Amino acid sequence: MRFVMRSLTGLALLALAAGLIANGAWRLHLAQREAAEAPAPRGPSTERVFAVETVVPRPQDVTPTLTAYGEIVSARRLELRPALAGRLAELSPAFVDGGAVRAGELLFRLDPADAQSAVRRAEIALAEAETDRAAAVRTLDLAALDLEAAEERVRLQGQALERQRGLAERLVGSTAAVETAELNLALAHQSRIDAQQALSQAQTASEMNATALRRARLELEDARRALAETEIRAPFDGLLTETAAVLGRQVAANEKLGALIDPGRLEASVRVSNAEYARLLDDAGGLRDLPARVRLELGEVDATIPARLARAAAATGEARTGRTLFLRLEASAGDLFREGDFVAAAIEEPALQGVASIPAAAADEDGRVLVVDAEDRLRERRVRILRRVGETLIVADAPFGERMVAIRKPQLGAGAKARVVATGEAALQAAEAAATPLPGGASGLAGAPGDEMLMLSPERAEALRERIRGADLDPAERQRLLERMQGERAPRGLVERLEGGAASATSGG
Repeated sequence: MRFVMRSLTGLALLALAAGLIANGAWRLHLAQREAAEAPAPRGPSTERVFAVETVVPRPQDVTPTLTAYGEIVSARRLELRPALAGRLAELSPAFVDGGAVRAGELLFRLDPADAQSAVRRAEIALAEAETDRAAAVRTLDLAALDLEAAEERVRLQGQALERQRGLAERLVGSTAAVETAELNLALAHQSRIDAQQALSQAQTASEMNATALRRARLELEDARRALAETEIRAPFDGLLTETAAVLGRQVAANEKLGALIDPGRLEASVRVSNAEYARLLDDAGGLRDLPARVRLELGEVDATIPARLARAAAATGEARTGRTLFLRLEASAGDLFREGDFVAAAIEEPALQGVASIPAAAADEDGRVLVVDAEDRLRERRVRILRRVGETLIVADAPFGERMVAIRKPQLGAGAKARVVATGEAALQAAEAAATPLPGGASGLAGAPGDEMLMLSPERAEALRERIRGADLDPAERQRLLERMQGERAPRGLVERLEGGAASATSGG
């Protein structure tokens, strides 16, 4: 029994010792973890410096370009409709969709048999009217002579009555002779009245015959005009479209058989917003006469035609917002452009003076930019954004002569310390080139980032380099453009600016 009690006591002491050891180990582990998680002792703090790229805005005169899209329409279009019903007896070989015709050329002719018969009937009716008119004139002349004779008889009978009365007063004549003379005078008066009535009737008949003669002449003119209208001729040089005529077909009066388009008077109808339209107005509220370019993409071929801003549409149309503008194209546009082509138009807006062209990444949506002051700290300025041209902003109230951050990153803010690592001069030159017109009246981005590259033939590339060499540009700008024109690939924007004054530009020689 004593042995058992001693054994239990030993086990209890052993368990107590193990618990104390485990507790000590756990507390040691907690102390080590707290030491590992404790922050290291702080040393002297340093201010964070941000690396930035800067540009120095320069004042310049900029000609912005307004880009709009629309379609080609013709300012002169004629629907071909016959005035009479009939059978198509003759059809021009050029009377097909896309057929080219000259002014005065016969397009189609209706069967003229009925019209010719109507002309002959009108000629016969005119001859009859002329005969009746001649007879009426002769009758009128005779009635006038008959009236003169009746007047003469009245005069003679009056003289005879006076003579008989004189004889009767001298007791030489008889009363019966006087009465006979009075009766003869009354008969002469009656004869004169009858002659006057005959003259009046002859005058009426003559006037009616004259009216019938004019009517017959008018009917002959109508018949001849109807005969002429059996032929439809082109009033001007043009192209045929919407043709729907077959030889021998019976057509109705005023039925549309086609349309004639004048390719020498093509226009580009484009849509702009109200704000864009307001920028094209002068001080009096009228639309300015501004130069423009219209571009048509035909696969690998791009055609560019100079144009002028002609007028604005009289109504807003179904959209009920914005304005529709019409750009008058040069006469040579009809060689390649067709009515209904979807085109892009670039309208040169009035020049902006004393503004700056900066990269779009330099400002936020509110026009706030950052500049680096003399202490290399960022200060916030605000500019007025006038235009957005691709990756370029045209702004007013720019910080001219100051170092402006070219790319405003989210972590940058006013008061931060900055370190200028690059001047960003290439970005500034690209922005300025976007709004600087080159020879030929073109303006736009010249090699902006992301601009499509075109493959050029060696001859075409050399011609473009010659245009750059002959342009009135700053030597550094000329060298930069020449570098971008090396080889047979060039940015589309630069090529379009250089060839803006040419009739067309092709991508691929």
